[in-house]
Amino acid sequence: IYTSQTIIVPFLFLLTVTLYRKKIGRNKLIAAVLLAIFLTIPLTILTLTNSNLRFRAATVFVSQDINLGKQIEFSRNTVKSYSDYIFTRFLNQFNFEYIFAKGLDLTNQGLIGIGPLLFWQIPFLFLGIISLLKDKNLIPTKNILLGMAVLAMIPAAVTFEPFSPHRSMLSFTTLSIISAFGLFNFLKYFWSFKKITLQIKFLGLFFSCLALVLNIIYFIHIYSVSYPYEKSQNLQYPFKKV
Repeated sequence: IYTSQTIIVPFLFLLTVTLYRKKIGRNKLIAAVLLAIFLTIPLTILTLTNSNLRFRAATVFVSQDINLGKQIEFSRNTVKSYSDYIFTRFLNQFNFEYIFAKGLDLTNQGLIGIGPLLFWQIPFLFLGIISLLKDKNLIPTKNILLGMAVLAMIPAAVTFEPFSPHRSMLSFTTLSIISAFGLFNFLKYFWSFKKITLQIKFLGLFFSCLALVLNIIYFIHIYSVSYPYEKSQNLQYPFKKV
């Protein structure tokens, strides 16, 4: 399995403690930290003593990327090269072309592909971020959501693959939740706008639903028709013939 949570959970724990430290109180905070340390002792021991785990971590770490090796050789500053390379790769995880167009690598059709999120979500994701930032009543909630969306990209940024959607699953889930905030606010304001007639409102709702349905149909087509044909090697098809 992909153990991205071993990286994400400590960061989320620190984020939660930071956001709720005043509500938790000093005594409960100390107890929570001690409990967290106690619960992670078995995992820490297993990671340090199990050679297979260490080997797996070493083989997928960003150090295996040949481009990083060239950068280190060129700059001759290992620490700076690592930090710059990982940070750049982390920012690349938020590339819209990757998130919405071809992040799942299901086809050879170039830009017109499928990402972890649907094209349909693009405007609502922007609206969701704006609505969360503006809403003062959702301060802890919005910080948790935005923090999760950002922190959950770290495991993908420190591995040798440029993009790893399977390691960033939590981030895409959170981005979908944020886009749902955007959709909710859009429908709320659109429906309450008095200058728009009821017929136009239903028409707008119909076309929005139609866009979603078409986007889902397109995804199903890519996944069930194009993907098995164009990426048969990923489905182990050649081994079936052997």
